Amino acid sequence: MILVTLVFEEEDDGYLNVQEAVVSELKHMNDEVLESQKRGENSLKDSEAFKKHYAAVLLQLNEVNEQV
Repeated sequence: MILVTLVFEEEDDGYLNVQEAVVSELKHMNDEVLESQKRGENSLKDSEAFKKHYAAVLLQLNEVNEQV
């Protein structure tokens, strides 16, 4: 999994770049789940580590959205 580090910049471009990175991370995580389901595996989306990471990324997205 990729970790996204938030770096808030005062310019709108900075927030949009961070927002794009966070959305990209969510897409990557969703793609991982879809690929594992295609292989008949459901353990990834049900794992506690995945759920916690996904929730953390959603919180990051919420923070960024409040800044934009």
